Amino acid sequence: MVTATVFMGFVVVQVYADPLFRETVPSMSPTSCNIIFALVSIIATMVTAVVVDKVGRKMLMLYSSGASAVVTLLLGTQLHVQWGPHMLTAVLIYIFCFAFSIGAGTIPYILVYEVFLPEIKSFCSMLVLEWAWLTSFLILLIFNPLVECLGLGPVFYIFSAFCVLTSVFCCLFQPETKGLPLDVIVTLFTAPNRRTSIYQI
Repeated sequence: MVTATVFMGFVVVQVYADPLFRETVPSMSPTSCNIIFALVSIIATMVTAVVVDKVGRKMLMLYSSGASAVVTLLLGTQLHVQWGPHMLTAVLIYIFCFAFSIGAGTIPYILVYEVFLPEIKSFCSMLVLEWAWLTSFLILLIFNPLVECLGLGPVFYIFSAFCVLTSVFCCLFQPETKGLPLDVIVTLFTAPNRRTSIYQI
């Protein structure tokens, strides 16, 4: 799940926010754009903290990945054919930031602390975080070559496809853990019809 969320493209937008804003919204100050971007991310994370135990982990992931799929598709077409004003690009980036942060950016790491037994939780959490950093490095490594080969807009089509795949994966394989004790959660992730918990993450 962590791998899928990394390849949804948010880390690329986060790292390349400044040049993206400079190129696509030249009328706005990149510093102001980045500040708004950070504020949107913080607000989305706070919203997640409030609603995660009411809505549930699975539903938030589905809403987040589904909304991210739509927004990255729109953003890709905007960057590809410029069907709207420059300001629309910034708005779509902010919406993507909110949509991703409210679920896909937080839920996998919540599940890390819910799924693993206390005896191995620290070690497994370290492995998951290291894997997240490794996959983030990989996508940042291939981003510029992909842009040179395909163009910036089509790269966001790829991100949109990964958002759709993440939605499908969560729908089929992610059990709801809201309000469940640890022993029940472990059973859900180690049932015969599922992979073990480390592969779910």
